[in-house]
Amino acid sequence: MKRGYRGKKAAIEMSISTIVVIVIAMAMLVLGLVLVRTIFTGTTDNIKQIDDKVKGQINSLFSNEAEKKLVLYPSTKIITLAQGEDGSGFALSIRNLENVESTFKYSMSVENPDSCIGYDTTKLENLITLGKSGDNIKLASGNALGDPRMVRFRVPKTMPIKCQFSIKVEVTETAGGTTGTYETDWMDVKFKAG
Repeated sequence: MKRGYRGKKAAIEMSISTIVVIVIAMAMLVLGLVLVRTIFTGTTDNIKQIDDKVKGQINSLFSNEAEKKLVLYPSTKIITLAQGEDGSGFALSIRNLENVESTFKYSMSVENPDSCIGYDTTKLENLITLGKSGDNIKLASGNALGDPRMVRFRVPKTMPIKCQFSIKVEVTETAGGTTGTYETDWMDVKFKAG
């Protein structure tokens, strides 16, 4: 009889050990998935503030391409904003590649708003609450903005999630009394349920 009891006790201990191992394995799997998701979405999501990490990313984008005049961050050039979201957006920085000090300004306009039913370009441009334009940006030759500019959006709760459009960022330069287009780039804007 004692043999049977020991066998049952060993089976129960084995079952408990197996359950503990399965629980620990599932916890590690979930933590691993959360970590991977955080790593991959962190670089493609819109930003809420310009911190040292964002400045470092922008500086590395300039250093990776010697002829880069304008950087938009995130570098995927896509931001996804939630319905009702306020204060998120993207960052931009300008670098002077001319041989003299120059004065820059930038402006933004909406392009390709065809999927935004009920929103014309003016209504979509009004979603930008900060950083829609900037002027009198003086940069010495070879220098970039020390503090990148933040472009923030305020999205209504009723924003159609199928709406997508592009923001055209155009930088003009004034050097030696002459003004002309310096660089142009685009940021795509998409929406998701809030």
